[in-house]
Amino acid sequence: MDRKNETFHHHIRWQGGALNWETWSTRAAAEYSARQIVRPGETYVIEEFGEACMTCGAIRVKTARAGK
Repeated sequence: MDRKNETFHHHIRWQGGALNWETWSTRAAAEYSARQIVRPGETYVIEEFGEACMTCGAIRVKTARAGK
């Protein structure tokens, strides 16, 4: 897929490797949310994902199956 036409979103990755399943459309929105919920001494990074995001894809599949 052409990267310029791909839709991107952001996740928060917490120290230890856990990836927050929630998505944010902008890095700034993800950063704001992370600052609201980060625990003292905890670290995180904001990561950008495209349409092939395994986290979101897994959630969509799980949700679709639960509805059947």
